[in-house]
Amino acid sequence: MRPRPLLLTAAAVLAVVHVIGVLFARPLYRPAEVLATLCLLACAIGSDLRADRGPARWGPTVAAAVLVAGAALTVPPPPGDGTGLQFLSVEQYDGSVLRTQLQSLIPVTVALLFVLVLLATGGKPRLSRTWLGAAIAAGVLVVFYTAARLALINSVLKETGPEGLPRLPPAVVALMPLLLALAALALAVVTAAQRRPLAAGGALLLVPAALIWIDTALGATLLPYEVYDTATLLSPDLITATDTLPQPTQALTAALCLTAAVLLIAGLRSAAAGPRAT
Repeated sequence: MRPRPLLLTAAAVLAVVHVIGVLFARPLYRPAEVLATLCLLACAIGSDLRADRGPARWGPTVAAAVLVAGAALTVPPPPGDGTGLQFLSVEQYDGSVLRTQLQSLIPVTVALLFVLVLLATGGKPRLSRTWLGAAIAAGVLVVFYTAARLALINSVLKETGPEGLPRLPPAVVALMPLLLALAALALAVVTAAQRRPLAAGGALLLVPAALIWIDTALGATLLPYEVYDTATLLSPDLITATDTLPQPTQALTAALCLTAAVLLIAGLRSAAAGPRAT
């Protein structure tokens, strides 16, 4: 049996293990995400050896390496490490708000770099007007939703937010997931034009993940007493959390991102593994 299907299967299994750990807020196997991305990297390298010359040959490998680095930076802590009731001073709490915001940008930045590398090395196919129009319409909706959420958050901060609190501005934290959604739409159009349905489907999965990240990032700019009464499309509480399943929305985001990565690497590398039919 060829190693490529085995590597993709192993990546999928390890991704499921990681998502289950996120769902229960208790990792089953802490390095599962790192090993899953390493399997994708090995799959990309193996296919590169049989691909044509040019940027498309090494693009998926570099993109997969970005995923490995991101997974290594976000390995979940051991159970019981830093959990439980803690009493923080005002200075410690203020610092934890900014630190949490910066840490939450890591997976979004990694996903954005992953997509941008694939876009930069994917070539320039002839784009269909239908696909291009649909992507532009979806992009406008994403930008409109982000702008509406920013306006809401800024109004709440203007009324209740204290001066001088060390936290990132809402526009800054929303920028990365917004760029990710737009870049994912562009990648979906490019891969669809290249007749790579697996890769196009993987790119589209990153769009709802980016929308969830937009609401999560904006919600993190508010302190517990800065409560606002409004409905959100994809808030961190999109799926009601319970004592048994404490992180359902976070698990959904992880599942979307890892599934997208597997589909993108599988779809792009299947094209590089052999000549395409015309």
